[in-house]
Amino acid sequence: MGSLDPQEMERVRAHVEGCLSCRSELQRINADLGILALSVKEEVPPPVVRQRLLSEISSTSSTGARKRTGPAWAWKLAATVAGLLFVLSTLLLIQNTQRRISLENTNRSLEAQIRKLQDETREAREINEVLRSPESIRVTLTPLNATPQPAVQAVFFKERRRIFVVASHLPTLPLNNVYQLWIMPESGNPISAGIFTTNIKGDAQVLLPEIDSGTNLKGFALTREPGRGSPQPTSKPILAGNIV
Repeated sequence: MGSLDPQEMERVRAHVEGCLSCRSELQRINADLGILALSVKEEVPPPVVRQRLLSEISSTSSTGARKRTGPAWAWKLAATVAGLLFVLSTLLLIQNTQRRISLENTNRSLEAQIRKLQDETREAREINEVLRSPESIRVTLTPLNATPQPAVQAVFFKERRRIFVVASHLPTLPLNNVYQLWIMPESGNPISAGIFTTNIKGDAQVLLPEIDSGTNLKGFALTREPGRGSPQPTSKPILAGNIV
């Protein structure tokens, strides 16, 4: 009847060959089946039945295929989505890190610019106070025994003990030299008020450091000094002027 698999069929065949009673019974059953087959009238099924059977087989096959392929497709989709989410998360992390670093650099740059502007504003305010204060004394330095083209104006702000220097048309300095302004006291040696350099036109505007409050001014002198200046003048003054 075809209900046994090949291994079971082989075991039955081996037993029947060695068992006389089983072999006789098997022969009787086969004979009865042959008679039964001959006694049944063969009928051809209608086309509608055949078509319905084929449709059921096709539907069952498709459903089975979907059931078999569905889970694999779902796992592949889930793995793809997980991979895309991981890549997207990584890109967002990199982008956020770069943006944070850029913002930090921008903040540091802005803070440095703000500090610079504050320093420049403070210095400009002090210069304005020096120039506008009625307590300021203006002394114009002119060349000694020379054509009075180069000029230096020293504005002394007595309240803050600061000197603002405006120089114009000074000779070009040799390499590693500076101009040094000297305070000429009522008595004693000259006192350094500070050093400065000029642009290529020989012009300069500089606010010199605060001087000693105990200094009594008689006037100013300007010399050319080596390096970062000298404790005492090393050359004759280029310009000089007294407080009137």
